[in-house]
Amino acid sequence: MRPTIIIGSREPGAFSAVVQALERSGLNTVFCRTARDTVAAVRRLDVDGVLIDACLPASLLACREIRDSRTSTRLQLVVVVARLAGSQRRTYRNAGANRVFTASSAARQIAFALAPQRRQVHLSYGGISLDPAVWRVWHNGATVELPRIEFMILDLFLRHPGRVFSRREIIARCWPSHIFVDPRTVNVHIATLRRLLGPGFHGNPIRSVRSLGYGLATPTDGGGAS
Repeated sequence: MRPTIIIGSREPGAFSAVVQALERSGLNTVFCRTARDTVAAVRRLDVDGVLIDACLPASLLACREIRDSRTSTRLQLVVVVARLAGSQRRTYRNAGANRVFTASSAARQIAFALAPQRRQVHLSYGGISLDPAVWRVWHNGATVELPRIEFMILDLFLRHPGRVFSRREIIARCWPSHIFVDPRTVNVHIATLRRLLGPGFHGNPIRSVRSLGYGLATPTDGGGAS
């Protein structure tokens, strides 16, 4: 299961750009519409971070309860306020928030604050390099522009070189959790990824294993299509 970020807000749509930035980094998001549900989700799930909308009733109490029940320094608690005053920042920081942002802050900045340990991850293997923090890919030194799903698939393969993933595993890790995807759709995105990366190794950097799935080819693999 992908790492999870909890978002506590009565208006989930207000954080759609943050959600997109998080999901591009391979994180799953779970929305909670009340302070009580937010705290319960944090206690129930293994989470990387929590975003709390200060407009949520009892948001300050939720911060305190998350602070008091926090068992890992990995968990990042971020609060988003409409307008930031010095006293408001101190209040939420004292309640346990790691960072306090205004609603006008850049979505990428908020997303990075929710999972800071992922900022410096730079993946490289066999001539392919990927930096999830800046959404960039290089193949044999040349910049490659990938669509969102193709980027997520390549990120998955680079984190597990040599492993073969089934189509259903790829869907579970690379698509938003609330979307149904036909397993055959994966073939289309793999074909696009191969085309955009161009030739590599002994034919192509993406390996196919018949009846199993796809993965990253090693320099000795043929990487044929299925």
